[in-house]
Amino acid sequence: MKSMPMLLRAVPTVLGLAIASLCHAPAALAQSPFQITSPPAGSVLTPGLPVTVLWTGGDPAWSVDVVLIEITPGLPFAAVALVANGPNQGTATWTFPSSLPYDGPCGHSYQFYVQEVRQITWTYGPRLTVACGIAVAIDVKPGSFPNSINPRSHGVVHVAILGTATFDVSAVDVSSVRFGPKSAAPLRSVIEDANEDGTPDLVLTFRTPDAGIECGDTAVSLSGLSNSGQTLKGTDSIRTVGCPKPADEE
Repeated sequence: MKSMPMLLRAVPTVLGLAIASLCHAPAALAQSPFQITSPPAGSVLTPGLPVTVLWTGGDPAWSVDVVLIEITPGLPFAAVALVANGPNQGTATWTFPSSLPYDGPCGHSYQFYVQEVRQITWTYGPRLTVACGIAVAIDVKPGSFPNSINPRSHGVVHVAILGTATFDVSAVDVSSVRFGPKSAAPLRSVIEDANEDGTPDLVLTFRTPDAGIECGDTAVSLSGLSNSGQTLKGTDSIRTVGCPKPADEE
């Protein structure tokens, strides 16, 4: 993989050379032996999650570039990320970023592109789109305010993902949920009406030390996935207690 400074220089060059090759190469070279088989057409990808690009064809001795191409209507057709560069192994796994040129990737359309590094042959993959996450409301320590947490505690903290008329908490993939700076996994979960508004909520229990909350933190976040693969994220305010006073207050 190339570093980001190299990426910014290399990606436009990769695309420019590929387009030049398409314009001037013999007709035989325009028919690529490559075929991108995954992700399939119509795939919906999620920022922050890995995506595996699979392709077939070409000489195993070749070196190839795998590039992400912006194809959203109304935006420039452009290479926006160098996904991989290396031997023609037919596979590259890459974490789809949460930030890309042209204010992407939320709601944008893309396709992957594989080329032999000398631009003697290439191919474009099927069209895919990127779905943004769902903002969810969470309540740290349901029923209490302020939400006081002792970072030195060896106990647990309860966090509710609040259901609404448009968000059913049963759609949450509990195994994917993480809480706090250190991404604590839930010990257990239960669906109940935590805020007594008549709508079921998902209440999760986390070990306080695992969350990584530190003295002075004023907010904490929870993230996860829906059963359909969409990202979920919520934030709530907290107050840390049981912490030593700053030296200037002693």
